[in-house]
Amino acid sequence: MDEDWNHTSSLVDRVVSFDMQQTSLRTWLTSFGVEERQYNLLQEVNGNQSKDAVFDQISGVISSVLQNK
Repeated sequence: MDEDWNHTSSLVDRVVSFDMQQTSLRTWLTSFGVEERQYNLLQEVNGNQSKDAVFDQISGVISSVLQNK
């Protein structure tokens, strides 16, 4: 039982840590891109869709990155 609690506790710690660092990480990642075109390499993908919709969205992001490199 203690081992299960350690795994759960570790997962909770990781989620909390991610939430705390998300803003600074997002700020840092937005500094990459093509400034003269105002193109940001940080793109968000909505994962709360069907796998085909997520795949299409990711394919679109990849195409956009390749066009703006």
